[in-house]
Amino acid sequence: MRNLLTNGIIFSSFLLSLLTGGSVRAGDVFSQQAEDLFQSGIRNYREGDYVRARLDFQDILARLPLNQRSSAAQLMLGKTLYKLGEYEKAIQAAEDLLDRYPQSRYAPYATYLIGSCHYREGRYDEALLAYNRVLDMEADEGLMRRAEEVIDALVSLKLSEAEIEELRRKGLLRGYTEPDHEARQVMEGLLRGSVGLIAPLSGDDRTFGEELRDGVLLALSGGLSLVIEDSGSDPIGAIKAAQRLSEDDRILAIIGPVFSPSTIAAAAVADCRGVPLIAPTANEDGIASIGDHIFQMNITPRVQGELIAEYAIKELELETFASLTPLDSRGEGMAEGFASAVRQLGGELLIQEWYQPGATDFGEQLKRIREAGLSLLPPDSLSSVIAYQETTETLAPVSTIDGVLVAGAPDDIALIAPQLVFYMIRTQLLGGSGWNSQDVIRMGGKYVEGTIFVSDYFERSDFPAFRNFVDQFRIRFNKDPTKVAAYGYDAAYLVADAYKNGATTREKLLEALVEINGYKGASGEISFSHRANRSAYLLKIHRGRIIEIGSISKGR
Repeated sequence: MRNLLTNGIIFSSFLLSLLTGGSVRAGDVFSQQAEDLFQSGIRNYREGDYVRARLDFQDILARLPLNQRSSAAQLMLGKTLYKLGEYEKAIQAAEDLLDRYPQSRYAPYATYLIGSCHYREGRYDEALLAYNRVLDMEADEGLMRRAEEVIDALVSLKLSEAEIEELRRKGLLRGYTEPDHEARQVMEGLLRGSVGLIAPLSGDDRTFGEELRDGVLLALSGGLSLVIEDSGSDPIGAIKAAQRLSEDDRILAIIGPVFSPSTIAAAAVADCRGVPLIAPTANEDGIASIGDHIFQMNITPRVQGELIAEYAIKELELETFASLTPLDSRGEGMAEGFASAVRQLGGELLIQEWYQPGATDFGEQLKRIREAGLSLLPPDSLSSVIAYQETTETLAPVSTIDGVLVAGAPDDIALIAPQLVFYMIRTQLLGGSGWNSQDVIRMGGKYVEGTIFVSDYFERSDFPAFRNFVDQFRIRFNKDPTKVAAYGYDAAYLVADAYKNGATTREKLLEALVEINGYKGASGEISFSHRANRSAYLLKIHRGRIIEIGSISKGR
């Protein structure tokens, strides 16, 4: 069996040849503008920003006269289109190079690219013809070995015995022999060793897509290759991207998209095709229930409600509760999770109150919560409270409600907290990720002090994995990472780690992901229960700061 070389080694040497020596021909004109655009394109390509890379290479070819980077830009345009999944256009770009620059040293790479595009399209006979043409050319030794290895892998894993015999008859197998079991496993790695990413790299949500991409790229450095599909800001784009990735046998898993509507659309396709999909940031309830191949990393509002209720009862030993949450999907999910957990754990939920998002006056809801608290008083104590209020014309303190769940946006929370004090409801405030904002502290002041809440992310975490991620990200991208980047990193790391430990097929990877429990990553702790993460940061507002007091997980 020939020694196997990785794509990364071959492509690194190829890029070096591009950067250290152009293909200047007689009559070519040196253009600094072309050089600058080419360097920009290579940089964008390396960073996975294939949309920008394509524009750079297209600019060289369309706007500038023949120059020292013309043939190299032609090839890189083809490779960029290949990364974007536009295989027919990539083939056309490669064929244009062969037509215009038949003596170019990049001709073998263009031929290899044509073979790779045909493979992605499932046209294996044409792929084999292209790879065999590479062997007839004066190509780099590494590229020729790669072509030989892919030929072996294609024949062994994709063709029937009858097809193999026909290729032998035509003289296209170049000494191919049936591989042993160990060699076949290595070959499978050649054709199965990529991660698909679906992200909005164009449109209004482009920034989020770029953040997700950067996190994934960092986790896969030196490991699995990445195939990126731009979904735009459209669930239909996500469906098409998922279809393309699912049809590629080398794609072990899909990561993305960013938002729930597109994630739901892509997840339905991936599950039908049997491809594990990790939803890194989407937090709508029920995404993991789409199918057995779908994993949800970002904790849902319902899980947040369950976790804070569990902590309040088991650790704080609180018994009586009320909730005040917005009438939207997030508020309803959190309230339902909180109520379910309180009852299951033996607590008492006295009352659930709701408000319209954007409201500023919560008096009616708080009056009813106060009355629910008063209802727990024995008759003599209640009489004393009524007498006190009639005499002083002020409200008597109510301390019979041990904990009140308050959920919503930071602006809502900052308005509710002081009104709770105004209505003399003395209680432990509890919450979810809406509290994890400096705006809550700035606007809420002393009224939010002591609140305990759970959150999916904490940018000042002491997790070693988080600190290491931040340091690496800053070095690689020269900027601070975001929450989306952290989730992308963890999703890709889980896949890469499983692959390194033998999960080299979709089926094995699925088995490995199901077992994830207590992984401490850049975004926090991850434990999949029924394929949905049920771990969160446990945070508290203490002396005007948000501090980490631990993490909490719901049982598998």
